[in-house]
Amino acid sequence: MALHLEGDQVATLSTGFSREHLEAEHWIMAVGLVRMPLDPSTPPAEIAAQLAHAGPTRSCSSAPSRMPSPPSITTSACGSTSAPPSSRRCGRTAVSPLPLLGLHDLASLNLTGGTTGAPKAWP
Repeated sequence: MALHLEGDQVATLSTGFSREHLEAEHWIMAVGLVRMPLDPSTPPAEIAAQLAHAGPTRSCSSAPSRMPSPPSITTSACGSTSAPPSSRRCGRTAVSPLPLLGLHDLASLNLTGGTTGAPKAWP
């Protein structure tokens, strides 16, 4: 299946592996965005290359100050257990029931440096 994605449809997620990560990950896809997971232990230069390659406009991180953030990306904190669940979801608050999406409406964008070190994306 070929996906034609625009940057405003892609949201990165960098929270480590936790319950909050899973909640944010599923919420990103449930509202129709493409989730692009980032490993927070990845070197900042590699993350910056992945961000430049994929062109997301939203980023959700448990440590936003450590994430490279080009001006075109809105970075918000997520995963804070002191915040209500609706405010932890990539800076967006659900004020009405989320639409029910079909299986073919969910998408994930994964990047790898492979053996070349250059970012390569695959849905």
